[in-house]
Order: sequence, then C-alpha cells, then structure tokens
Amino acid sequence: MTLSSSTSAIPTFVPPVEGEYAFALTVDNGRLQSPPDEVDLLVGASNSPPRAEIGVSPEPVGGAFVAGRQTVVLDASRSSDPDPLDIRSLNYRWRQTAGPSVALLDPASAFSIRFVPTSAGRLKFELIVTDPAGASSPPAAIDLLVRRPETGAPALSLQASASTTDARGDGLGEAASTKALRSLRVRIPTRVTLKALVTDPDVGRPPIKAKLTFVWRQVGGPAVRLDSPVLDQTEDLVSTASFEPTTSRVHTFECAVAKLDETGGPTGVEVSQRIRVVVDTAQNGVPEAAFTVQVRSSGGVLSKALFSASAQEPGLAEVPPGSTVAMDGRASADRGPNAVGNLRFRWTQLAGPGVLLSNPFSAVTTFVTPDLRGEGQSRDLRFQLVVVDDSQASEPVLGVVRVVPEVEATDTLALRKGTSLVSLPIDPSTTGAPYSAFEVVNSLLGRPGSGYVVRVAPGLDGAGRFEVYHPGLGRSPFPVVGNQGYLVFRPEAPATRNLRGRPWTQASRQRSLARGLNLVGFPAGVPANYDASRLAQLTGASFVARIGLSGRFETYAPGLGANFTLERGTAYLLSVPAARVVSLPAQR
Repeated sequence: MTLSSSTSAIPTFVPPVEGEYAFALTVDNGRLQSPPDEVDLLVGASNSPPRAEIGVSPEPVGGAFVAGRQTVVLDASRSSDPDPLDIRSLNYRWRQTAGPSVALLDPASAFSIRFVPTSAGRLKFELIVTDPAGASSPPAAIDLLVRRPETGAPALSLQASASTTDARGDGLGEAASTKALRSLRVRIPTRVTLKALVTDPDVGRPPIKAKLTFVWRQVGGPAVRLDSPVLDQTEDLVSTASFEPTTSRVHTFECAVAKLDETGGPTGVEVSQRIRVVVDTAQNGVPEAAFTVQVRSSGGVLSKALFSASAQEPGLAEVPPGSTVAMDGRASADRGPNAVGNLRFRWTQLAGPGVLLSNPFSAVTTFVTPDLRGEGQSRDLRFQLVVVDDSQASEPVLGVVRVVPEVEATDTLALRKGTSLVSLPIDPSTTGAPYSAFEVVNSLLGRPGSGYVVRVAPGLDGAGRFEVYHPGLGRSPFPVVGNQGYLVFRPEAPATRNLRGRPWTQASRQRSLARGLNLVGFPAGVPANYDASRLAQLTGASFVARIGLSGRFETYAPGLGANFTLERGTAYLLSVPAARVVSLPAQR
C-alpha cells in the first residue's frame, strides 16, 4: 500500500485488501520534530472488531484505593461486539502497563481480574478483547491511584484567566453533572495565567506534614514559554504559571501535583489535570465545533440535544435501543476575516458499545444505537467532533447519547389448531441470543416437537423460498424476528400464549423484501384501520393473503378480492415483483 505523498498534509491511499491499517504522522519545522500521532483504520472488514471497556469495583473513596487494605476488581462486563452472537465467545487479555507491580489473583485471560495493591502509586492496566474470528479491539486503559493508609489524596482543580477578559476557563477534569466545561478563549495580545488549586488536609499539618510539588507542562498547540512552571516541595496549595501566546491555535497544558512526606520523600501519590486555552488573532480565529443530536420517530422528533464549547449546560440525548441517530455538525463555525465557509469534519466514538458511523468525515453522520439485548441498564455512547478550517483544528466537543432500554412488556399470541400465520408482537428473548424457531416449536406450539415453523427466505436466485424448521429434520433453527411473519402448524387445540419480553427495536421496522413471496409481520403494531390494500400499495405486492376464520387462505389483490383489516400478531403472505426495502408502519 502506497500513500499519494508521504510529505503531504492530506495524503490519500487506495487500500488493496480488507484489514487494519496503522499510520503515524510527525511534523518537522526544520529544527525540531514532533512526537508521532498515530491512527488505526479498519477497511472493509466483513467482521467488525469488538470494543473493550473496563469496569472497576469498589469505587475508590476520595479518588484513591488504600494500599494493603482493598481488593480491586477490574472487569470487562461493558465490553461489546457489533455481532451479538460473539458476545458470549470473546477472549480477554489483561496487562499492567505502569506502577508498582501487583500479583493478579486471576489469570490474565479471565473475564475479570483481582489484586490487592501493596504500594502507593499510579497503577495502569490495559485490556484487549478478541472475537472468535480473531479481530481485536483497540486497547482500553484504566488509571488507578493507590495511597498509603495514613495519607489522603489531594483534590486538584485548574483555572485559566487572561489580562484582556473577565472570562475564566475550567480544567478538563473538573466536570460536574450540573455544568458544562468551558475553555478560556482569548485574542492576541494578552497574558494568560494558569492556576492550580489543591485541597489536602495533610499538607503542612501534623502528623503527616506533607509537601507538594507542582509541575506545569504544555502538551498541545504552538510552543509557548511558561513562567514558573515548577513549584518544588512547598506547603502552598496554589501554583500559577503564565504565558503570552503568539499564534492562534488550541493550546493544552497539564499540571501534575506530587505529594511528598515531611522529609520530601515521595509518597507515590500524584494527581494531574489538563486545561485548554483557545487563542485567536485579529486575522484568524480558531473554528468552533458544535453539533446537534436528533432522533426521529414516526410521531416526530423523539429526542434532541445540542453540544458546543459555549453551552451553559451539558447536553444529553436519551434514545431507545435500535434508534437511528443523526449527529449534525452544521452548527459549527469559523471566526475572523480569514474564516472559511467549508469546514472539514472528524467524528470519533470515544466510549460505549461500538457503532458504525455512516460517514465520520461528513457534516452529518448517522448510526443505529445498539440493541442492548439482555442488558438491564442504560449505556452511554460518547462522541467527539473536531472541525478543521484551512490551517487549524477546533478544540474537541464531546456529546453523550444515552441508550435507555425499554421496560419489559407483555403480550399475547393467538394460535389456532392446524395452520396459522403469526408474527411475534414483542421480542420474547431474555437470554441475549436471538429467539429462534426452536423456542417457537418447544414453548408455543404445544407438546415439544409436535409442530413446525416455516419462514420465507431468499434463495440462491434471490427469490423468496419456503424454509421449514422441525426438530426431527436435523437443521439449525433460524432466528425469529419482529418484521418477519411465520407459518406455524400445531396439532393441539386453539390456545392463547402469553409472551414476556421487550418491544422490538425501531431498526426492525426496516424490512428487506425478496423478489416473489414474503411473509411480513409488524414489529411496532399495526396502525388503526390499516388494511391489505395499504400494505399492497406500500410494498408493490401483487396480492396479500391471510388465513381466515375458516382456516383457509383469503387473498386480496388490487382490484380483485375483498379487502381486510390487518391485525397485531398476525403475519401476511405477499408477492412483490422485485426486491426492495420498506419501512413498516407503527401503531400510534
């Protein structure tokens, strides 16, 4: 694989094969070279890799664990895979990457690991998850602070101010659920002051008489000269550093605070935090990213939230599983006389079950929220947007889409003796695996193994073909889904079955029809007075058939046959002239 130009700001390439590609960028001004910035790209792989996430318990008190007194548990319970069937077969690889070495009480390949930290310091661990096909997640990392029993951990907050404005910027780790973080934005010429404030009862007081060391450093943006970047072995709880910016860009700084004992020896406790300062000039302003998250349902806008650097309150969009979400970055803007009208966009998912963005480089990108099948709690998907003008990038803007599982639902399914056309009005799966024809035969049709289930699936020529499942045939059971209808046969007397589960996802309303025969169900219920003629109009079907009260097929064709009203829990057989995708209506 060859890049169009390895020295261009925007190289291109044509991937020769599917797979994962890794790239690194360094920038050289003729005197100094930047550290590399790396990116991994997954190209056209038929199997999407899993996403690793680390959970920790118990919650650290005051931000730190106590050496020798607590068993720490790290688990992979929130890791995910786009293929629900792979969730049960993931492989795990844990590795400690920094800090005093700990003895694991579990194998490094276990779903969760336990250890008792015995020394103070910062412990870092990494988790990589691999699916059955061998695709691995990017590493997930966690940073744990461990303190001695006799000492506490300092609480750190950062502020930024400037000589030319009354505005104030906050540190990136100072977020609270009730307010949005705000970076300081200034225009040259100005002098910026960074302030670190520590709360720690051990500093300067017996019996610990602890001391602190503050170290400021720049971690991003054009280099500036920081005044007083180090305050060593002090009992002061405040440290300041200042600079005068000379170039417009996003500048990022970090303050690390180390806690020392009375003699100035290290305690192993260190906390750090970062802060951003956005610098404009009279000629050019740093672009500002902003985006809206919107979910639409058949009844209108279901959820909407705004995320921007200037927001007074943090945004949060709550959506159900299986929803199609649109993230729209057209609220972003460029500033100053050199502003450009055509910004470039970069969307990135930072956390949560992995989703597939329709286009991570367009102003508007969409994705479908994960099903969360088998999970009883909400999951947060965290996204980041950066916009780029002709010369510089905005600071990242973060947004959260919270996927809230539907509450458990109940419904009934009426079955006649002999042949019925049915669809499942709710998703009865409670195991995390798709409900299958095996469960239908063994739990819904009477005596186990006494009935059979038929679906219509595309054949090798693309036309719909009947496919039968019966335990005695030796075939694997096919999954049962909400937008598919099924022909079932039971020799028992008519009965009504109670179903318990969850509503089908909104995504299941999208139905791919094969050429020729299809069996269709309505996963979100049937709208009032919706009839066979409207279904034929929606699908282009030459006929729509049901099984009537007499147990025989009744057929409606446009201009022929009696029209009939469609019912919840019933399936309909129809024939279409060509394959197509339709959006099935929902009950209001």
